[in-house]
Amino acid sequence: MYVVVPVCCFCEKVRDDDCRGDASWVPLKDYRAKYGLLPGEVWTSHTECPSCGTQYDQLISRRGAPAGAASSV
Repeated sequence: MYVVVPVCCFCEKVRDDDCRGDASWVPLKDYRAKYGLLPGEVWTSHTECPSCGTQYDQLISRRGAPAGAASSV
């Protein structure tokens, strides 16, 4: 059996969706232990968790547009 799970590209936690549709972000080793999966049975798809996404957005907004970026005007 193979499972594809979203993993945060910053903190490397994976999203663990429960049967109610609620998601929590946990370390990969905890996710594998919870579901009894071996390392080769878990494939990852990169994303960002809400916490890291917020921090990244704040960092980008503080830095402004990159030099040489095209204007939208």
